[in-house]
Amino acid sequence: GPPVFVRCAMSDFDERPRYPIETTDLTAIRWMPDHTLGRFRQAVRNVRADMAASTRPPVVDNLVYVYAWNEHHEGGVVEPSARDGCAYLNALRTELQLTQGSGCVAVPR
Repeated sequence: GPPVFVRCAMSDFDERPRYPIETTDLTAIRWMPDHTLGRFRQAVRNVRADMAASTRPPVVDNLVYVYAWNEHHEGGVVEPSARDGCAYLNALRTELQLTQGSGCVAVPR
């Protein structure tokens, strides 16, 4: 049968900090030069639509990988931050229609 793929949404990806120490070939470095919060929202929205259209059992098909919680050295961050607050976690909550829990608190008291 056809290969099975797993859904993934990425907050960002940037290997440029690795150059020239870990990656010496500048042309081999990957990054997302067009990353924005709006495009992250759209990617998560696309994941949700794909899940809704799936004909596979939910127990198999309700899995989404999110890259990444705190890969600061690669730019993949969805945890609360001084720059973005809860924007990325809120995007996940809204676009995946998550309703349980209290949501993100950028500065817990």
